[in-house]
Amino acid sequence: MQTNEPTIDPSEYDASYYASHCGLRYERNDHWLTFFAMVADRIVTSLRPRTSLDVGCAHGFLVEALAARGVDASGFDFSDYAISQVHESVADRCWVGSAAEPIEGRYDLVTSIEMLEHLTPGDAQRAVANLCAASDTLLISTTPLDFVEPTHINVRPPEYWAALFAEHGFVRDLDYDAGFLTPWAALYRRSDAPLAAVVRAYERELWLARVERDELRGESKRLWTQLDERAAAADDELQRRLDDRTQELWNARDAVEGARAARGSALGQLGVARLEIAAMRAEHEEWRTKLHGLYEELMAARRELGDIKSSRAWKLAQAGALTAAAKRRLDR
Repeated sequence: MQTNEPTIDPSEYDASYYASHCGLRYERNDHWLTFFAMVADRIVTSLRPRTSLDVGCAHGFLVEALAARGVDASGFDFSDYAISQVHESVADRCWVGSAAEPIEGRYDLVTSIEMLEHLTPGDAQRAVANLCAASDTLLISTTPLDFVEPTHINVRPPEYWAALFAEHGFVRDLDYDAGFLTPWAALYRRSDAPLAAVVRAYERELWLARVERDELRGESKRLWTQLDERAAAADDELQRRLDDRTQELWNARDAVEGARAARGSALGQLGVARLEIAAMRAEHEEWRTKLHGLYEELMAARRELGDIKSSRAWKLAQAGALTAAAKRRLDR
C-alpha cells in the first residue's frame, strides 16, 4: 500500500545537522554535559529507576549521565553519525535503531527527548506503541512549537500525544513536574484507574489552572490599571514640567531682549562718548599747539635777552649802574 508520508533518510542527521539544527551546537561541550547532568540528577532523585532506555539518544549524553549515577542505562538512535559520537564509556550501551521497530526488553523508565516530531505520523504512532510496550513509566518531550525546523515533520500539540498515549493505557502524571526537561515535557504512567478517577485528576488540574489563570488575569488587569494611572500622573507631571520650562524659556527670551536693548543703549552712549572724546582730543591738540607757540616765543625772548646781556652796551650800563650804586652808599 502506498502512503503520502514523507520518507526519512538517516543520513540527514549527520555532523552538519547536529552543528546547526539544534540551537546551540550539539556536541560534547560544557553546555550539553551540564544540562544532561542536571536532567539525570532530577530523574534519579524523583523517579529512582534501576534501568532506563533513551529512545532517540543522539550522542548518548543522558545515557552517560544516568550510568554515571548508577542507573543501568542504555539508548539507541536512528542516526549512524550520532551513535558514532557516543562516549567510549557507554559505547556498548548505545546502538543504531528505529523507534518505529519493536523494542526488546523492559525498563523501569523510557525517555524520549525531542524525537517524535521527527517521525512521520504513522511511524510516530508505531513508536508510541513501542514505547508503551517497553515500560510503565515514560518521560516524553516533543515540541509543539518549532515548525520552521525542516526535519520537524510531525509537530503536534500536547493533547495529541496525550490522547495517543491514552489509547495504550497511559495517562499523564499531573503531580509530576517535568519542566526541568522542557516546558512541554510530561511524565506518562500506565494506569488501570477507573475513568472517574482519571477524569477527577484532570479536572482538578484544569480547575487549578483556571484559578491560576483568572488570578493572573486579575493581577494583570490591576497592574495595567496601576500602570495607566501612573502613566497619566506621569503625563501630568511632564506637562507641568513642560509648562514650567516653556515659561522659563519665555522669561529668558524677555531677558535676552532686555539685554539687547540695554546693549543698544550702551552702544549709543558709547558713540556719544567717543564723539566727546574726539572733540576733547581736538581741543587738546589746539591747546598743545598754542603752548608750543608760546614756548617758542619764550625761547626766542630768552635768546634775545641773552644777546642783550652779552652786548658791550649792556656791560657798560651794568658797570655804570654799579658805580652809581657805590657812590650812593659812600654819600650816605
